[in-house]
Amino acid sequence: MEQGIYRAIEAKCFELGCAPRAIGGTTDHVHLLSRIHPSISVARLAAEIKGSSSYFVTQRLGSGFQWQKGYAGFSVSAD
Repeated sequence: MEQGIYRAIEAKCFELGCAPRAIGGTTDHVHLLSRIHPSISVARLAAEIKGSSSYFVTQRLGSGFQWQKGYAGFSVSAD
């Protein structure tokens, strides 16, 4: 299931023009490092990713899976 969720997140990132750099997590949360297209806000990226991955899990398990309501976003630089 974990790899399927990561693939759903990766696909949504590419769809939005936000190239994913790393995706990982633990049993209760996911971390994503991604470039963000100038036309996409962090809030929209989080909402779209949470929505598409919830849809993936619901289709696989047939349950009402939901992510927590919040998220955190940070900027990083190679410098």
